[in-house]
Amino acid sequence: MRFLYLLIFLGLSACTQKTSKPDLFKKSNSDFQPVKRSLITPNIDGSPNDIAWKNKTWIPLDNDWEGKNENSVRYKLTWTPDALYILVVIENLKLERSLNNPLSTFENQSRLILYIDENNSGGNYANDHSAFSYHILVDGFILDYNALGQPTVYNNHIDSEIKQSDSNLYWEIKLTVFDESYCDNLPNEAVKLIKNKKMGFAIAYSSTDASTNSKTILGSVEIPEDYKNHIEYDSGLFGTIMLVE
Repeated sequence: MRFLYLLIFLGLSACTQKTSKPDLFKKSNSDFQPVKRSLITPNIDGSPNDIAWKNKTWIPLDNDWEGKNENSVRYKLTWTPDALYILVVIENLKLERSLNNPLSTFENQSRLILYIDENNSGGNYANDHSAFSYHILVDGFILDYNALGQPTVYNNHIDSEIKQSDSNLYWEIKLTVFDESYCDNLPNEAVKLIKNKKMGFAIAYSSTDASTNSKTILGSVEIPEDYKNHIEYDSGLFGTIMLVE
């Protein structure tokens, strides 16, 4: 009888046991990617031949966040006091502009996702603007979620341009940086970037194949298995960049 009671107790315990989410990710303060300043402001036209990109190092986008992406993707970074600049090349790819409503379909479109945490503080940014995750669409729309969790257009935060060169696609981006005091529907002042400033940063390429209804995501940082998909609200998973001369 005692054995029977033990089995019942263990069964009830198994039914009531909950799987808890891991704590917010604690990022290292010592690891960072240096980003060299450009004395010439890049012209946002999608061209990789701009002198501002000369001598800037290509960085591979090689962490599989979802699925297995076969595209070769690399990016470069530079900065001026007014903005952070990103140049992305995706080899053997041609993208078509979508005519669908971006507010309702952007998560099903191939796109770049740019993550920025102005003061590199980490933490949960799901219901505020302590960090941003910008979805950059082929047609130029820039979307993120506002403080109420609603998809919102932020086209004034990012200027982007795509250029097709043979089989490669170049995607050039100017990111105006805002801090955690940003408030939707109010005037907001952009942050001036300075030498030795550290910011949380990550970039990803999300590719959607409509023919197979599949999606793959390549990211710039390695995400532990327990934290899969958490980067959408946990900025501790961002990498760190430091602005240098």
